[in-house]
Amino acid sequence: MTTVAVLIIGILTAYALARLDFKFKNLVLAIIITTSMFPGISLLVPLLELFNAIGWFNTYQAMIVPSMSFALPLAVWNLTAFFRQMPTELEEAAQIDGCTPAQAFRKVILPLAAPGVFTTAIITFIAAWNEFIIALSVVNKQDLKTAPVITSQFTGQTNFDAPFGTQMAAGVIVTIPLVILVLLFQRRIVAGLTAGGVK
Repeated sequence: MTTVAVLIIGILTAYALARLDFKFKNLVLAIIITTSMFPGISLLVPLLELFNAIGWFNTYQAMIVPSMSFALPLAVWNLTAFFRQMPTELEEAAQIDGCTPAQAFRKVILPLAAPGVFTTAIITFIAAWNEFIIALSVVNKQDLKTAPVITSQFTGQTNFDAPFGTQMAAGVIVTIPLVILVLLFQRRIVAGLTAGGVK
């Protein structure tokens, strides 16, 4: 859910920042990237107070919304750079052929931006998958806990036994889906990361 929401909002925001000309555009970009510099632990107490006030403890949105706030600035920054290097003549040619601006974006620009969008999706998914401190703090129900949280809460045979072997095995199992995902889409990821690097 985090990845899908970040991509939808990030694509529209990045496209607007790349194509529209308005005052303080660079300042807006700077503010967006600055928001990602705050560590999650510094935002934890305000988030706990907010979620307690609105009754969001032990809910999915309590994990999705904070993860979005951390992943969205990076997605907007990456996609803005990607959309900027795409020539505006493509949209102009599509509009001359009868497309509206929205159709030109959907039928011409978005398919060409697929490598950058896919790379951003993978980065966002990995960030959301590995998020720990928020998921640990806002969820107590066992069936809502994420894989990193459950792995960290493994217990040994006794109170003084640290189950390092079990935790390492669980860590490897939890990592396998990410490794498979990256291996399957390795070419697209590399294409997205290197797009625009060479004219």
